[in-house]
Amino acid sequence: VEVPARLEHAGARGGEGDGAGAGSRYGVTAVGLSGVTNTVTKVQLIENVAFALTDAGKVFTWGTEYYGDFGTYGTSGGNYTTPVQITALSNTVSTLADIGESDTMCALAADGSAKCWGANSSGNIGDGTVTNRNSPTAMTAMTNIAAIYGYVSDMCAILNNGSVRCWGSNTYGASADGS
Repeated sequence: VEVPARLEHAGARGGEGDGAGAGSRYGVTAVGLSGVTNTVTKVQLIENVAFALTDAGKVFTWGTEYYGDFGTYGTSGGNYTTPVQITALSNTVSTLADIGESDTMCALAADGSAKCWGANSSGNIGDGTVTNRNSPTAMTAMTNIAAIYGYVSDMCAILNNGSVRCWGSNTYGASADGS
């Protein structure tokens, strides 16, 4: 099971995924994810939202939705205490992006394509717009993606050829383009 070294806490509003509601910053008793029957291979947390990737390529989400970051066509304000599958990803996800302190998430397929959703005020979804997306949206800026990493509104991808491409708000020169 792959667990990022930097885990953010999504339990403040039901993020433990156990159906119990509000969480605790002081630890909880781990329970199984309600409704997830496949083996979980990766867990990723962003701002108030948790995601689980299964060995079947399915992605589940729970927590508090803002900016469409659930990827399930909602827009904002819902607290979900049990996992909901993101069916728009069609069970083809090979890994989730490693993103912290953000309201944006991306999923990568084995063919090197990526879909992102959630907040997009800095173009961090990579679809050429600054429109928030409440469902997984294909990245149009690049293909052959091996991994995506992000923090707040800056994103970088490692491509299969070993090159790096960055985009987003360019906070403190994070895009490494000299600007």
